[in-house]
Amino acid sequence: MKKFILAAFFWGIGFGTAVFLITYLTLLYFNKDTEKTFAIKDSTIDIVLPRDKSELDKTNPDYEFPYTNCYKLLISNHRAHLGRNLILTLERENFGSFSMHDETFEKLSVELNSNRVGKYKLPSDKVKVFYSISNTASVHHCGGYFGTEAEGIIEIIDITDKEISANISLTIHSTLARDLKTNKTYNIDYFGQFKLHDGLPK
Repeated sequence: MKKFILAAFFWGIGFGTAVFLITYLTLLYFNKDTEKTFAIKDSTIDIVLPRDKSELDKTNPDYEFPYTNCYKLLISNHRAHLGRNLILTLERENFGSFSMHDETFEKLSVELNSNRVGKYKLPSDKVKVFYSISNTASVHHCGGYFGTEAEGIIEIIDITDKEISANISLTIHSTLARDLKTNKTYNIDYFGQFKLHDGLPK
């Protein structure tokens, strides 16, 4: 009987350790940085910025929670609309801790007035930029930065039917959405492919 109890005890420890390791490794797998890119031809981004903080504080009947005015500023400004230009979008996510509310996201949308290979030096009237960074816990309360002014280089290296190869190296001048006063700079560097979307994303 003692041997049975002892065997059951060690089996329980082994089973518990295995469950812990599987859970830990699973969480560790999903708790990582991700990066997505895509390109859209014949499109434009319609950037709408608040004139003052009161516009972010008031309720917008067209953007009830979760589509608050803060969400509209930090997220919806990246949305592509029908136009004549080329949009390149870079999205980065970090899942931080194991909390589902601790996901940090960083988005960059660049609109170029040409669908051809070439190099752009920013600032330029041929390039429109919108950048934002926030997290799932605070995006609806304007806990994030946004920017439309950038310095640096964007180079379109190659264009095929399926993707666009580009080099982006920018310094973004951003503002804290919560007070529209606090400033911060972010550096964005990316060299790689942007998968071409067939039409506007839904």
